This record gives sequence, structure tokens and C-alpha cells, in this order.
Amino acid sequence: MLAPSAEASVIVTGEEVGGNVVFTVTGSIDISNVTAGQTATFDDPSSYIDPGLRLFLTTSSGRNVGYYPVMAQGEPHFGFFPKSSFTTITTGDTFVSIIFPYLLLDQNYVSGSPLNATATYVNATFSSLGIDPTGSPYVAPLINGETYTIQFTNTGAVPEPLTLMGVMTAVGFDAGFKRKLKR
Repeated sequence: MLAPSAEASVIVTGEEVGGNVVFTVTGSIDISNVTAGQTATFDDPSSYIDPGLRLFLTTSSGRNVGYYPVMAQGEPHFGFFPKSSFTTITTGDTFVSIIFPYLLLDQNYVSGSPLNATATYVNATFSSLGIDPTGSPYVAPLINGETYTIQFTNTGAVPEPLTLMGVMTAVGFDAGFKRKLKR
């Protein structure tokens, strides 16, 4: 059995699901050696994504957040400027990647405790949000050997049943034709 890694990390996973894009935030961050440089309050639950500015935000209402200088280098670049704004449904912890070297976390966040947040962009796709999933995962180092990763799943198109049936029919005709030529 493998021992758990001493290095923590934060993973933001984006997935296209039923006409929406759903992001989940998991992992943890060691902030035991840093203090918040400044604070802010988010009055409304919100999510925002701007791949061109390397910004990802998810927060519930009434959250006081601290700007924690934990990024060892700039945020991962994961796309282009968004083309439209979308309705979002946000739950869970506050997590914001915003401006190097800061990540924003709830002021009550306990170092190393699990992060758990979800942001759903209604009637959206990766493309409409300006996301380029082809380079995924995008990884940036944090202090203490940790990482911040943005990754995208389900980026491949699923063939429609009629397309699959057409391909199978073509392969069958090809095999039959080759057998006929051999005779």
C-alpha cells in the first residue's frame, strides 16, 4: 500500500455535462507559513471564469476571504477571453485564482483541510466560455511543493449511433467487396 503524499494540491476539473459546464474544486492547500495579505467580502454567491486573464472564482454568499500569497509562479493559462456571460450555480468553499501570487480562500479555511466547491455554467460549452481544453491539464506550482491544476474532461465528441452504424456498414461492405475480388 502506498503512503499518502505529503504534498497537497488543488485540482479544478471542468466537464461538459448535459448542456452545462460544471467545475469542481478539490484538494487542499498548506497555508501554515503564510498570512492573508488583504481581505475582501463576497456578498452574493457567484462564479466567474476568464481564461484569458487566468481567473477562476467560486464563492458562496457572505464569505470573507483572504488573499494568500501561495503561488510560486503565474496561474495556468487555459484559454481565451470569454464570449458571453452565463448563469451560474455555486456551492461549497470559496476558491479563487486571481492575480499572481495570490489564491483567495475563505478566511476561516484551516490549513490542509479539504476544499470542496462546485460552479455550474448553465447552457455553456468549453468553447463558449473561451476555454482551450486541448492543453489540459494546466499546472502551476505553489509554495511547499504543492500544485494548482486546471483540467478538463469529456472534451472528445461522442459519435452518434447513426454515425457508428454507417461506419460499421462501410467496413462490412469493404470486407465483402475484398472477398469478392479474391474469387
